[in-house]
Amino acid sequence: MPKYNLRFFVGNDGRLYIDDMSPLEADILGRLGLKIDKDIKGCSVSRKKIKNDVLKNIRIPLPLPDKTEGLVDLHNTVLTRPAAYTKEKIKHGITIYKLKKLILEMYLKKCRLCGFQCIGHRAAEGKCPILKQPHYNQCFVHLGEEKEVGTTCAIEMVGCNIHCKFCQKGELINPTSGIPFNKEIWKEIKKEYENYGFDSISFLGGNPDQSIKGILDFLEKTPEWAASLPVVWHTNGYSKPQLYNLLNGLIDLWVIDFKYFKNECAVNLSGTRNYVETAQMAVETICSLSKDVPVIIRHLLLPGHTTCCQKPLIEWLTNFRSDIIFHPMSQYKPLWNITEKDGELFGTIKKEEVEQIRNYAIGRGIVLTQLNLETF
Repeated sequence: MPKYNLRFFVGNDGRLYIDDMSPLEADILGRLGLKIDKDIKGCSVSRKKIKNDVLKNIRIPLPLPDKTEGLVDLHNTVLTRPAAYTKEKIKHGITIYKLKKLILEMYLKKCRLCGFQCIGHRAAEGKCPILKQPHYNQCFVHLGEEKEVGTTCAIEMVGCNIHCKFCQKGELINPTSGIPFNKEIWKEIKKEYENYGFDSISFLGGNPDQSIKGILDFLEKTPEWAASLPVVWHTNGYSKPQLYNLLNGLIDLWVIDFKYFKNECAVNLSGTRNYVETAQMAVETICSLSKDVPVIIRHLLLPGHTTCCQKPLIEWLTNFRSDIIFHPMSQYKPLWNITEKDGELFGTIKKEEVEQIRNYAIGRGIVLTQLNLETF
């Protein structure tokens, strides 16, 4: 499926920038006689085939515990000792995907899977899409992600639990827009793979956390040709450990969009309470799930938020030097509901400010990621 949202813009430095560059934009640039600054690097994360074989081979005996806590304990035990739960040892039982979906169904009865802790009220009011049939906006080959992700097949899930005033992908907020998401999309993904090739599959948005039910169904139907492709999961950090634990064993690289490090900023710009504590818990949980799964922390650099958010976040991330890779993102633009009344947010981040934050992180021993593509 070709990409249809093409976004070019000129930065403060007078250079041409492209959002989420696909082979289509690369072709346009080539026809214009423009060159890509850097060669595209392959994905540096591999998905071991043994993991896929183990997941498919798991069988969990019946009867199951009748309480959520018992199911969660069983789920964690199976992932810790998968060799004890194979089809050879257990002739009849359910798959790990079925167990994950059973636990999710119990959680969704009174949903507390994100920082709002609303017991499902926001979903009933149409503010959260987690109970709806998931939709996606587009599926395309993305050339400009981090080198750890490589060239990826990006699936833009529609809907998000928080609505940031400056959303850089505002077209993905409405959960009723887009195309129904189901296993048939594997056919479209295969066409992209045959046409362009890619190193990984990425779920982004929006926020894919709120599409977890449909994505579990989707991943359960992964065809053999895609079984060795790493799966990348993007999250806005405003979900609870229970949700991330349900994805344990399925994800090969986590990307956490850590938005703020001051709750007042989160309330003013995203309407979220306790964002910092929730996102901190997300990082701690994801880093603890598996030391073999890389974690990228993205932070969109907002104009005017150096003291309140950017530097304090970096200081906190020093606790995870060996566990995370940091990506200070410089592509902020005054989009969505930002107006002149928003002061500095009506502008863009300056190149020297970006360099200051990068150097600040490096000076504190934080490893920075590298992009596949630079500017043009």
